[in-house]
Amino acid sequence: MALAREIADAFGLTNLVFETADMTELPVPAASFDGAWCWNALQFADRGAVLRELNRVMRVGSRLGLFRYPAAGSVLQTFLIGMARGGIDHRGAQFALRCLRRGPLDEGRDNHGSLETAGPMLEAFGFSLEEPASATFHPGGTEQAGLDVEALAARLETDAAFRDDFVKRPELANAFPVVIDLVATKTRDLMTGLKEAGRATD
Repeated sequence: MALAREIADAFGLTNLVFETADMTELPVPAASFDGAWCWNALQFADRGAVLRELNRVMRVGSRLGLFRYPAAGSVLQTFLIGMARGGIDHRGAQFALRCLRRGPLDEGRDNHGSLETAGPMLEAFGFSLEEPASATFHPGGTEQAGLDVEALAARLETDAAFRDDFVKRPELANAFPVVIDLVATKTRDLMTGLKEAGRATD
């Protein structure tokens, strides 16, 4: 926060306000912003609660950027680091297994993104992708169709021989995107839909 203020002062920017807040309960009125972005953050939060709150505070037609959102390749890196540091019980390995096991459409904590589910995930919260999601792979890595990360997580968790072999061949993780970048537009208010649904049931 102090650094942000120093940078603003250095550039003579006087129309900025810096605040720290819970991503799921921002201290601003509805429809306050023309844009928002998250950088490498959603995997640590209740993703559904964050996207609902972003929908609340953004105006219809405003833009949302979700950048450097970890995908399965990044989660597998975390798994491998955890295995190297403390084995299957290491908190990093367990975090990675939770992310993979829950799948990319799970809206809770410990999540990850995928190219295939980015559009439906955002549409459920009133946003629409402006363009196809983009992915970053490890050098030499390319996406391979038909890879089931949830099944991979189950096998890594239960099959010690398979897990040991996977750890010895970290290049296997290169078949998965490391991060994805998404740019979307808010197309509708979630709260309006909820109020209308409530009136219909009264």
